Amino acid sequence: MVRPGGRLAIADTVRTADLPANNFADLAAHCGCVAGAASVEELETMLHDAGFLDIRIQPVDTSRAFIHEWLPGKNPGDYVLSASIEAVKPVA
Repeated sequence: MVRPGGRLAIADTVRTADLPANNFADLAAHCGCVAGAASVEELETMLHDAGFLDIRIQPVDTSRAFIHEWLPGKNPGDYVLSASIEAVKPVA
């Protein structure tokens, strides 16, 4: 739990484009944090609904190359990227 006035700072994968339907049936895509990645907009909504303000989600384009290695031949970096996620819990 983040206390009022506290800050959230995490890194995670975010969906930057719609995934092809066959990725949802691929267990490797689920285990590799591709098929279950939330979009930037979905994360913003979740954080806002949890009471956070000053939400900043910055996808890291340079992560594309190593993410492509997660699922060879499926180009997951075209659909998800690493991101820096920050937000502030306002003082009540």
